[in-house]
Amino acid sequence: PRRPTIPFTCHPPDPNKDCSLTSSRMSATIDPTTPIKIAAWGSRISGGLSTMGSLATIVSLFKDRKRKLARSNNRFLLMMSMADIVQSVALASTTAPMPKETGVYGAIGNNITCTIQGFCLQVGLIVPYYNVFLCAYYNLSILFGMKQEYFG
Repeated sequence: PRRPTIPFTCHPPDPNKDCSLTSSRMSATIDPTTPIKIAAWGSRISGGLSTMGSLATIVSLFKDRKRKLARSNNRFLLMMSMADIVQSVALASTTAPMPKETGVYGAIGNNITCTIQGFCLQVGLIVPYYNVFLCAYYNLSILFGMKQEYFG
């Protein structure tokens, strides 16, 4: 037997139309801002978790900093974690720094806070480069047998 289809006519969501799902078994109305809210909260949660992970990495490195920070790979990891915190906090703030006048869900900021968030997101672009440095370090040390003294 074929399943009954559910008519849905609001794609993309139009606030002037009645966006309803109807069938013989269910009926629901979809708020057009729901996807924006889900994306905002997803960024808040993942940004918060990323910040906590990077903080845990930094705390771990500083517990025995004389020994751990003497190694190049740990210094790369430290810098990557610090840049990740800046970027993750900017991601976690999602729409909050945006100017109130935009009418975007959760916007409570102004042009200055929006610019600061943009700067922090740009700082976070260094994270993949530190990852490349870390990969190059391990590649050189494992495949070519380079010692720690060579890296400084």
